[in-house]
Amino acid sequence: MMTGKKELFGEVAVRLRLASKQQVKSALKQQKELKEKRRKHRLIGLIMLDMDILDTTGLIIILKEINSADLN
Repeated sequence: MMTGKKELFGEVAVRLRLASKQQVKSALKQQKELKEKRRKHRLIGLIMLDMDILDTTGLIIILKEINSADLN
């Protein structure tokens, strides 16, 4: 994890090689479009699941990594 800054979900996904930077950008674009249409936030991990960028195992790995960094 980067010092002094919490790593974002997409950054962790790329660092762990579970997604490419382009896939994260695509998911973030979809997140923005969904928010503009529905005026409701949808978590990036769920969007990446819907887009078949991640499977549930990958999602869990990323969330565990983020959680363990938060505990340190």
